[in-house]
Amino acid sequence: MGTIEKKYTLLESFLIFVFGGVAVGVIVPFMVVVTFPLTMLSAWIRLTLWNWFAVPYLHAPAVPYWAVVGLGVLVNTFSQSSSPNGYKPKASETFSMILMPVVVQLIGLGIAYIIHTHIS
Repeated sequence: MGTIEKKYTLLESFLIFVFGGVAVGVIVPFMVVVTFPLTMLSAWIRLTLWNWFAVPYLHAPAVPYWAVVGLGVLVNTFSQSSSPNGYKPKASETFSMILMPVVVQLIGLGIAYIIHTHIS
């Protein structure tokens, strides 16, 4: 026996369409405004570290900034971890999942700067 599917009424469908459009119209630009600068900052940190250590000591070639941005996006695309089914993170967990990698990279940049100044 098959299960009976609940169908939405015309009013429910319209409200889902309207509120879904409003949500997308607000959430997507907000995500772009937040994530684009963080992506650019992460790429700059990675490029700086590459230029400080890989180029002079490993004699590796310099890499263009936009290539670092593209490689970072590619790596992040395939390195996302999934949450268990039904788990919904709290707002503070979501906030920390977004900002903690940037904070860790900034701390790493500070440590690398100290090393870079003492090596040079």
